[in-house]
Amino acid sequence: MKAIQIRQTGSYSVLTYEDVPLPSPKSNEVLIRVKFIGVNFVDSLIRSGSLPPIVMPEFPMIPGVECSGIVEATGSDVEHVKPGDPVVFFGKQGVGCYTEYVVGEAAHVTPVPSQVPLDEAAVLPVNYFTAYDMLHHIGAVKRGQTILVHPAAGGVGTALIQLAKLTGVRIIGLVGSDEKKAYIKQQGANYGINYKTENVVERIMEITNGEGVHVSFNATSGQTIMRDAEILATFGQIIVFGTLNGLPAGALEEIYSRFITKSIAVRVYSVYSQYDQNYDQYDQALKQLFHYLADGLIKPQIYQTFHLSESPAAHRSLDQGKAKGKILLHL
Repeated sequence: MKAIQIRQTGSYSVLTYEDVPLPSPKSNEVLIRVKFIGVNFVDSLIRSGSLPPIVMPEFPMIPGVECSGIVEATGSDVEHVKPGDPVVFFGKQGVGCYTEYVVGEAAHVTPVPSQVPLDEAAVLPVNYFTAYDMLHHIGAVKRGQTILVHPAAGGVGTALIQLAKLTGVRIIGLVGSDEKKAYIKQQGANYGINYKTENVVERIMEITNGEGVHVSFNATSGQTIMRDAEILATFGQIIVFGTLNGLPAGALEEIYSRFITKSIAVRVYSVYSQYDQNYDQYDQALKQLFHYLADGLIKPQIYQTFHLSESPAAHRSLDQGKAKGKILLHL
């Protein structure tokens, strides 16, 4: 079978399209014929060697942690799916979803409702669960609050906006172009701010009548941590779930000395915290998201789809930062 291999860190050329052995499922595993694969920023960070050393995988490796497809075969202990069933799979780094066939632990393979397209299903395991978990369990947002999402037009940003709209909160999104401002408003954002042409702090304080936002969902990080602290409401929190502009900058000492009177909180988030510690909650949330999708309450936005062999082009598109929604690979 064909798969994408990474043998060393580097630019897009290190994503090589190769022949690899077809895996066989163990008694508690499922063999999936892959149809669609989610392209995530962590895949690009691994390829470029930009993750902290403690979480960098060993090479060679097949990237990708989420996919949708059709069950090809099951191990003897698997009962909840059978050959021919549509499913999604989400695993840890190293499971290798950039491939024609992938073996997944049965507990992490979820049936897809018949009315849900497999391309849209492939967007839920990472982006939509991350958004759902941060909104409801980490941020614990409440109806009537105001949240900030940045960047707001990507995969998780789109999911945050759509799910937050169902919760009844006011949504402000930060984007880098007027085109993306229009896009996030189509997804349900109440306000869009172009951080390249507008004063973010002034605009947010104007929108909130000087109160600030209750939660900032920040995948930009870098120097934006201090700006987030400035625009938080009293008892507000920053949830850092990405580092597109580098690791969080700004000393805790400065945050404490400048903003102690607001009693704000800064949290970091990884989707694997819930996955590792409370997988049942992840599974329940994913099933709820499938209900939302089947009922038309959410609608994954697929920006581009590339063939598996075109993985270098998919990574290049992701790194350019122009995507509105999700980039997928297909077979």
